[in-house]
Amino acid sequence: MDKKKEKKNIKDFIPAVLVSLAASFMLMVFAPIEIYYSNQDQFWFEIKQLIPVVACLFVLLFIGSLIILGIMFLINTKVYNIGLAMYFIAFISSYIQGNFLVKNLPGLDGTQPVWKDYISEDIKTIVVWVVVSAVVIAFSIKFKPVIMRKAVSIVSVCMFLMIAVTMVTVVLTTKVADKDYEMVVTDKDEFEMSSDTNFIILLLDAMEGGTYNEVAQNHPEYAEIMKDFTYYDNTVCGYTFTKQSIPFILSGIWYENERPFEEYAADAYTNSPFLTKLTQKGYKMSLYEPELYTTDEELYKFSNIIKNKTGISSYFTFLKREIQISGYKYAPFVLKRFCMVGAQDFEDFRANPDDCKAYTYDNETFYDEAKNSEVTTTNDKTFKFIHIWGAHVPFVFDKDMNRIEEGTYAQNVEACMTMTDAYLKKLKENGVYDNSVIIVMADHGYGLSYGPRNRQHPVLFVKGKNESHDYTVSEAPISYDDLQEAFSRLLDGATGEEVFDYKEGDERKRRYLYFEYEHEEILEEFYQEGYAGDLDTLKATGRKYIYSE
Repeated sequence: MDKKKEKKNIKDFIPAVLVSLAASFMLMVFAPIEIYYSNQDQFWFEIKQLIPVVACLFVLLFIGSLIILGIMFLINTKVYNIGLAMYFIAFISSYIQGNFLVKNLPGLDGTQPVWKDYISEDIKTIVVWVVVSAVVIAFSIKFKPVIMRKAVSIVSVCMFLMIAVTMVTVVLTTKVADKDYEMVVTDKDEFEMSSDTNFIILLLDAMEGGTYNEVAQNHPEYAEIMKDFTYYDNTVCGYTFTKQSIPFILSGIWYENERPFEEYAADAYTNSPFLTKLTQKGYKMSLYEPELYTTDEELYKFSNIIKNKTGISSYFTFLKREIQISGYKYAPFVLKRFCMVGAQDFEDFRANPDDCKAYTYDNETFYDEAKNSEVTTTNDKTFKFIHIWGAHVPFVFDKDMNRIEEGTYAQNVEACMTMTDAYLKKLKENGVYDNSVIIVMADHGYGLSYGPRNRQHPVLFVKGKNESHDYTVSEAPISYDDLQEAFSRLLDGATGEEVFDYKEGDERKRRYLYFEYEHEEILEEFYQEGYAGDLDTLKATGRKYIYSE
């Protein structure tokens, strides 16, 4: 009799095993893998490095769930039934949350959301949990515990199979990007300067021209910092975000969604007229840009891009990041603020390659190195493209580059000028400022609201080799489409005032391709017919470039 009762009790625990299996698989296997396949170009690691991590997470959650439910099971049947029902409610509610309530999630581009603006999302979460709880509780009251446990088993098995089929479909229908994980962008040679000629592009991410103009009115010292430079205030960039902007800046080749972006990026870095001319003139080239979106071997022409297998420095941090990214999709809305994690956050467990560090565009790292790094010299002419976080969200710096809790965009712009000042002083102190062509620019501007906004208006400062004069502001209508010719002229000895054909007072239309964050599959064409920062003269042509595989 006792053995029969024991056998029956063991069978009663099967629903706990099945619901734990389904929930653990959904949260710790399906979620990380589905997110990885959907955002491959945002992660530096490859799928085979992710699989052991999700396997570990799955085991941890599965065993942990069984232990908790097992303890309840040993206490008594009533406690076990309540625990099983609660776990089942959490599983179903999380599934609904992660698959049907994700359209209005804040973007993970570093912007700090104003959570009070998302009260409606909190209400939706509460409604889901209340409705699911009510249905499960009502079912448990109406039917015997054995029927409730049977229902949990059936639903859990069905959910597991459905999620598993979905994952298999995602894996089989999504092409895994061919990534050579021996290709690492390092900080090698960042402060190695030429005693002959340097060509330096310092790119401050998301630094918008209009805000700079407002900030500069309160900082007359900026005219001294940017002495010898010409500031082109009336400049229009090519794209809304960094991914498309940087290869366009370096190549002048437009991307119109006509092919996979990886093919375009390879084309841009291989066939850039500017990079080709640098090579012809014998420049030693370095490209400090972690997100290249291509592994074409042409990138090995940059001295800081090396072959070195990238490993994991901290599996604990890797596990933590994957839990966060899963939670951002499936956790109740009120908990999502603790799960915000962007692609940059996955850099903190990336092992450094041998003899150097993987390059990071972190502001604090750049500022510290600009003040403290030793400058070495070489006889080779050098080219350096240095992309740093700049004015990009989050706003966590004051004007003196101190980290603060809640800053403003204007303070980030001030921080950019502090970093620029430190970098230029380093060049001057080491006697390599005068012999350098220096361009300080942004990839795009910045604007909060959706729809056309001031992301088309970046800053652009230009100084030629051995150029010396007071800070100059030009209102010439400039486009980033003009940069290839400007770069070429600077290589041939032109000053910053001579690089563009357009002059103040000229009228022209300048092209700009706009898209919304995480919706780059639709590029909308605009032309700026007036001043770069004037939204009233930024006109849509009606032409859209839509990507289709």
